[in-house]
Amino acid sequence: MAVINIITGATSFNPVYNPLVYMFDSNNKNETGFRYVVDIYSANTSTKIYEGRVAPRPTDGYGYIDVSKIVADYITWDVDLSSSTNIHADDSYFNYSVKIGEEYMVEWPFIDTFFVSGGRVLVSGTTTNSFLTNDQVIITQDAQLIPSLEGLQTVYSAISSTSFVVDVGFLSTSANTGTVKYANGSKTIYRDLLTYSSQTAYNSAFKASEWISYNSTDYLLSGSSTIKKMLTNIPNNFYCTPTQDLFVNVAFTTSSDATQIRFENDGGDIFYKTGGTINTINQYAVGPNNIGSLTLVSGTTTLVKSDTKYYDFWLHNSGGNQMCEKVRVYIDRKCGIEDYEILFLDRKGSFTSFSFPLRAETSQKGSRTTYNQQIGGLVSGKWNYSNSDAGEITTNISVSETIKLRTGFITPEMALYFSELIFSPVTYVKIGGEYFSCIIEGDSYSPQSPKLKKLNKQEVTIKLAQQNPSNI
Repeated sequence: MAVINIITGATSFNPVYNPLVYMFDSNNKNETGFRYVVDIYSANTSTKIYEGRVAPRPTDGYGYIDVSKIVADYITWDVDLSSSTNIHADDSYFNYSVKIGEEYMVEWPFIDTFFVSGGRVLVSGTTTNSFLTNDQVIITQDAQLIPSLEGLQTVYSAISSTSFVVDVGFLSTSANTGTVKYANGSKTIYRDLLTYSSQTAYNSAFKASEWISYNSTDYLLSGSSTIKKMLTNIPNNFYCTPTQDLFVNVAFTTSSDATQIRFENDGGDIFYKTGGTINTINQYAVGPNNIGSLTLVSGTTTLVKSDTKYYDFWLHNSGGNQMCEKVRVYIDRKCGIEDYEILFLDRKGSFTSFSFPLRAETSQKGSRTTYNQQIGGLVSGKWNYSNSDAGEITTNISVSETIKLRTGFITPEMALYFSELIFSPVTYVKIGGEYFSCIIEGDSYSPQSPKLKKLNKQEVTIKLAQQNPSNI
């Protein structure tokens, strides 16, 4: 028995919403009833989250399974709307292991038959079998030396793992050889012949064109680098108002030595805040409104001053080295008519936001449930009713509120990123400094090509996720 890995290019750290395929081969794939057996476990535990069977491919007998949909059930997202430091984004990833085995109909070889008490026959071999008392089996003798032993039999007693007794009269013969198999076609399972250990899937959905060139080392921070990436699609030179929040996810190797997230403004002032305990994925608050308390490294105090144009943020390790690319945030201080902001889950698991300073339009829509009832009654021998009697009764009213929001002018790169807000599954709108869960309405978006290099405006209609009840 042997199951071997077939290289698919997958790494041990993968986005869960893209194909997550494992492929394997076996030297037993031509056995009767052959199937690969796939068991998935929560990493380093005996908790099995999935068991399945995979048929070999007709062309080459390889087995393969895409586990993305299975593992995705154990991954959600993380955000602490009030955080100004960092959190362990433990809901944004899942550690697991995949174990591949096989099953098929086994014909167990026996080497001889012997007399046992009661005149019965002991069928004996040198390899292990799994037959139990009362199992029905098919016995095939190579030379049919005991005619009554041939064919369907019931195991009278399982003597050991290499022999069993059947209730058939013994006949003295020379060495009697043959094979035994289950009568009902039951298969023997051989588990855990190949193990993919220390696998991690995380909350990301790469575009199809990006995923084909995905390399996990681009996102796993360790040591010194100026090109590795954080888990976000936020464009460099992103414009934010002073009240906006940004939460970015960052992935680390187990040996990572990151200790700080650093900030530097256009005046050259450098600050940091501690990176906290390093986990597989951490989330850092880095927006103008939620950077929190910073420690000055050099320059003058306060990262965002009244004349600050922009600041950069990045990860910094204990050796004094930059660990990833820098992201630049420009401060947008233009006066707005409104102060709405939408915080949204982007395609790589971070939460960032857009501001909507232009005129907003609010509308309310109600829905009601009614029924008709009989009105009036018998008065002095005549059916009568009053004009104020209600024939149609309202039993339930709920009111939903929608708001059309408009951005100011944004860059072409931001307009492309805006599509991730439009199609984000998790969104919050900030009204008066407080976040409310909301739903983006509309199923289409037409971003401008960055090649045009023109600023443009965007708009979006949202519906508050909580409906207002009526006093019914």
